[in-house]
Amino acid sequence: MDISFNIKDILEKNNLAIFPGLGVFYKKRQEGFFDENLLVFHPPKEIIQFSTVIPEEVENPVLDYICHTRKVSTASADYLLNQFVTQLKDILAQQKELPLNGLGKLVAHDGDLVFEEEKALETNLSYFGLPLVNIKPDAIVESKVILEDLEEEKEEEQASFSLAEQALNASLSGSTEVKEKKKPKKWLFILIPVMLVLISALALYFFNPDLYNQYFNPNLNNQDVKVVVPVRVTQEQQDSSLADSVYNEIEKNAKAQGLEIEKVKDSTNVTVSNKAVPNKAGIRYEIIIAAWQTKAKAEQHVKKLKENGINAFIVEDADGPMIKISAATFYNKAEAEAELKRVREELNPEAFIKPIKPLK
Repeated sequence: MDISFNIKDILEKNNLAIFPGLGVFYKKRQEGFFDENLLVFHPPKEIIQFSTVIPEEVENPVLDYICHTRKVSTASADYLLNQFVTQLKDILAQQKELPLNGLGKLVAHDGDLVFEEEKALETNLSYFGLPLVNIKPDAIVESKVILEDLEEEKEEEQASFSLAEQALNASLSGSTEVKEKKKPKKWLFILIPVMLVLISALALYFFNPDLYNQYFNPNLNNQDVKVVVPVRVTQEQQDSSLADSVYNEIEKNAKAQGLEIEKVKDSTNVTVSNKAVPNKAGIRYEIIIAAWQTKAKAEQHVKKLKENGINAFIVEDADGPMIKISAATFYNKAEAEAELKRVREELNPEAFIKPIKPLK
């Protein structure tokens, strides 16, 4: 897996590439500027930089790249990325620098990682921008003279603006204002009748409420109008009353024959012994069935799993950039492996065991 070309391919389509536990490569736009001392114009371009501060709640294009190129799921891509970062850390620990062909190199210096960009990137026309532009001194003088001539012509045009034209513009603006004032306001003719009707209705309601109720609420004083609300009997109540009547009839006949009827035991009065709590001081084994880049998507997935009867939950203390979802927790490795086999057969063939050591 050639890391340098992967970073370059990812950055051509995205603005960053995150490597959890190592850092993030990102593109930064450098504005164009003119160097007056060297008479050189530097056009705008994009440069690659590196930072050990990894942003949170941001989707990682590296995972999408691995999923697309390796044809694997997001959880498998997260596992491969973590393994790859571990290899890069081993190389930096041994050699103190990590060459990235075509990009530069990472150098470990006093516990920090520093990215040194290659000089060849500044002339890479296909990706990073345009070359430097040298400007001759004569061209600068000519451009200044042309700008001064244009400014003088502009001032002359403004001065030649005659008083007649100013008067004409003033008269045109005044005529337009008069026309705008003469526009009739049609909405007033509609609003006034509506307001009169509302005022009349309110006056009728306050000064003669009986007449108002006679026309607008005729059933208010009519005592003959009765509203009958039907009593709804649920199916459970019907079944319960039918069962009680049958039971009472059987009990009556049995007592007549000298038999005793034993009361049915209440099935709700059942005690369940508590299961022994395993030793939680050892390693915990989580059965990971899914992983997401953001917590919001992980919570939506957990909600769907619970609706389907799966008691899934988010593992809060799992390492790595992905938000992992567990289907079960075990403190015995053999039991966890047995459950993993069942989960792969029935739920997710790519599920795996995530061992988590307790914090001391």
